[in-house]
Amino acid sequence: MIKIFFFIISTSILANSNLINDYKKRVHKDFRVTNYFKDDVKFWFDIYTKYPSNINVLHDKKMHQVVYGAYKNSIKAKKEIIKKLKALAYSKKAYPVFEKKLKKMIKVPTSASKRIDFFNNLIKNLRSQVGQKDMIFSGLKRYQKYQYFLEKIIKKFNLPKELIAISFLESSFNPKAISKAKAAGIWQFMPLIASYFMPKRNKNVDYRFNPIISSLAAFHLLKQNKQILKRYDLAITAYNSGTKNIIKAKRKLGKNTNLETIIKNHKGITFGYASKNFYAEFLALTRVLAYKEEIYKYKFYRPKKKYNIYIAKRKLNPYKLFKLKINNSHILRNKRLKKGFLIVSTSNISNKNFKKIPYKHLYRKYPKNFR
Repeated sequence: MIKIFFFIISTSILANSNLINDYKKRVHKDFRVTNYFKDDVKFWFDIYTKYPSNINVLHDKKMHQVVYGAYKNSIKAKKEIIKKLKALAYSKKAYPVFEKKLKKMIKVPTSASKRIDFFNNLIKNLRSQVGQKDMIFSGLKRYQKYQYFLEKIIKKFNLPKELIAISFLESSFNPKAISKAKAAGIWQFMPLIASYFMPKRNKNVDYRFNPIISSLAAFHLLKQNKQILKRYDLAITAYNSGTKNIIKAKRKLGKNTNLETIIKNHKGITFGYASKNFYAEFLALTRVLAYKEEIYKYKFYRPKKKYNIYIAKRKLNPYKLFKLKINNSHILRNKRLKKGFLIVSTSNISNKNFKKIPYKHLYRKYPKNFR
């Protein structure tokens, strides 16, 4: 069993403060880490850069500065931690070393009556988080061949390139990712939301699995969120919790409300732990992308590939497309496809079967409206 006590983990987090504070100013100024989010960002930064996916980090879900340890067998460790917290609720002498380390992370009440509620809340808020270092690293390697194009095209949307970090938050930039809720692709579009931006999916084609087309759809959605909500912290959170949910919170709390106020005051089933932490995770990942080579000690390449999108002018069998060396991850079955389906290629296709979509349409029109 791998076990790292929370005091050691907290110290290692502080060693990365230069990256989190963006000491080389590589991250857009709109995404500075405020004091309110500092502990949360430090926690998620460690999840993405220190712990692999075979390790579970046990922590407090409301106070991310409280990290109990990292374990392979988290079920056994969780039982042991709960045992100690229950004992400390009634006796300061039960586990003095454990309490001493806890005090380095958080203020522990001294009165007997307050200790019971305090330690019961710690038990209630105990949570396990799977490490993601290896998953993010794999995603960064997948991202390499798309980076140049995506960073170039997102500027045409008048959006900062840091928003691409959301695709790592959602799926570790895995085009094949599918969630239990049926969200799919690198941006984890749900079927309904995808239908607003991308051509209709069917058994043969699902554009959510195409990194280029789904990214264009995501950029349109994020631009729309920013126009409606006026702030990036809200626009990014709305990507997870839904724009209507954030609008509802703003109406209740005031039009100039920021995310910190919403997290503290907004209640609702659709605004739980994932939504409250979405922006902090995003901030952590912007640092991961900005300092990826320093963090992972790996030289990432960035080929200057330009991706073109074409629309089919007639029905075609997919086997003919493979000769064109296209990105066809959205084509699910080798069945005859209807006129109007899209393909993505780094080559200029001179073919009577396809029409090239003008570059300016990529950022002016939704992919579902390409003609």
